[in-house]
Order: sequence, then structure tokens, then C-alpha cells
Amino acid sequence: MRSVIGSNTPPARQRIRVALLGGVGVFILCALYRLLIGDAYGDLNWPLCAATMLRMGRDPYAVCVLGDGYPPNMMTTALVVLPFSFLPGIIAGPAIFACSCGLLAYGLTREAWWRLGVFGSAPFWVAFQWMQWSPLILAITLLPVLLPLFLVKPHIGLPTMLTRLTWRRALACVGFGLISLAIDPLWPLRWWSNAQGYTGFIPLLVVPGPLLLLVLARRQETRGRFLLLAGLMPQRGFYDPLVLFCLPDSPRQMLLMALGSWVGYCCSLAIGGDVRIWIVLFLYGPALLLVLLFPKREAARELSYLQQMTICRGEDILR
Repeated sequence: MRSVIGSNTPPARQRIRVALLGGVGVFILCALYRLLIGDAYGDLNWPLCAATMLRMGRDPYAVCVLGDGYPPNMMTTALVVLPFSFLPGIIAGPAIFACSCGLLAYGLTREAWWRLGVFGSAPFWVAFQWMQWSPLILAITLLPVLLPLFLVKPHIGLPTMLTRLTWRRALACVGFGLISLAIDPLWPLRWWSNAQGYTGFIPLLVVPGPLLLLVLARRQETRGRFLLLAGLMPQRGFYDPLVLFCLPDSPRQMLLMALGSWVGYCCSLAIGGDVRIWIVLFLYGPALLLVLLFPKREAARELSYLQQMTICRGEDILR
């Protein structure tokens, strides 16, 4: 049976090789960078601490405390990194980030190699510096079978969940949540009380009015709905909008998004000011242009998908 995605789709074996090689490369670079700056954990400090406390039978919300403006993660985040907590610190953090990048590389190449351009974007390299979860959230967006993992950072992964939810995936998410509640039924209350110190921002409130209305005008499209939901989620820095890189539909669009992200990031370093403005202008701005200027590509892809499905079914009948 022919692929329903297209005849130019990279073979699965090559995708797996690229994902493995990419993951190993990211692990080496990340470990060297963590050694260079003398910080083994980055923003994975609390999850790894919490996972270690769980193994020791202690309360992570009582032991693992961060500074002001950095509330602890959910219990589900600690459960995801639990297997990595057996590794030494300088290995555990880079291993988690490398696994996320390996999954991301596999998901990106589902349709074409050019999607690997995500790794040349500013949000990815900022996520690399801090060892953030945004590469995993983008991987989940591209590989919805991983949807329960969005609970590692639900305020960023919520657009993915809402636009890719099926009843089976919903049951998997509920099951994962129930496992965390079985370990500690009261963790949501303690996490929520600590989360009040979160100092993030909502992108659509930074430049309100025209931006929001333009997105709403295209809300009937999947990409428009996704962009609208992403803009309504509280965020913190340049790494969080990495999930927007699921929107480009061609190499040129990917290049537009990547270059825009670097312009915004360089402006934030060179000019300074409110980082939120640069994120909205140079990440959400190009994403909005893609939704508004290229609305028919999505419909064309859906039509191509249906045509290929019809061909495949016809071949099966003839056989």
C-alpha cells in the first residue's frame, strides 16, 4: 500500500537513524555546555529533584523548593523524569533533553526533511540553554500518540491537547493523571498554591485588538485555531513559542519563521526592553502571516490525503 502522506516521505528507517544520531549529538553538546557553565540541571532542577524524592519516599513539594517566580512543576512532570533520576546529574538533564530532541526529529521528518529547520531556530537554542520542555511539546504536537506527555507542561501543551484529542488519547491522559493522584492525592492543591508566583505573560494580551481579531477571522482552520490557543497560554521566554513551528507548510515558511525568531531574539539582546514585545512581533507575527497568507495549503493537503486514501482502497479491492 502506498503512503497516504506522499511518495517523497522520508523512509521510517532513515528517520529513526536521524533521530538517534540527532539525539546523541544533542546529548554530547548539552553535556559539554552544562559542564562549561557549571550547572548540571538547568530548568530540569525541580523535576529531577522531585523524582529523586519520590524514589526515597519523601514529599517533593516540601523538599524541592525554587526561588521566587519559579514555581514547581506538576507531579506528572516528576513521573516522566523518574527513570532518569537514577543517572548522575551531569548525565540526567542532557539525557532528558536529548530524548525530547530525538522524538522531535522523528516527528519533524514525518513529511519532509526540511522540517528539521526547527533546530536552527532561536526558540530551540534558547530551550537548549535552559534545558526546557518545549522541544518535547512540539514533538507531541507532531506525534499525537505521545499526547499524555503534554502533562509535563500543560499550560504550553494545552493547544496540542485540544486540537489533537481523541477519546483514546483522552483516556490515556486521564489514566496518567490518575496514576499521579494515586501517588499523592493532594499534590494539585499544593502545586496550585505554589504556582501563584508564576510570572509569565499571555501573548495575545501584549498586542491586543487587531492581532486577536485577525486570528479569530481564520479560526475555522486548524492552524488558525492552534495559533489562537497558543497565544492565549501563559508563557515565559523565547523557548515557549517553539510549538509554533508546527505551522510552517513549506521550506520558505520555515525559513521565515526561523529568521524572524532570530531577529526578535537578537533585538531583545541588543536593544533590550520588554522581551514580550519581541516574542509577539517576531514569533507570533510571522506565524500569523502564515495563517493569513497561506490558508489554502491545509485544504489542499487534506484533499491530497483523501485522494491517496481512495487510491489505496481501490488497490486493496483489486487485490
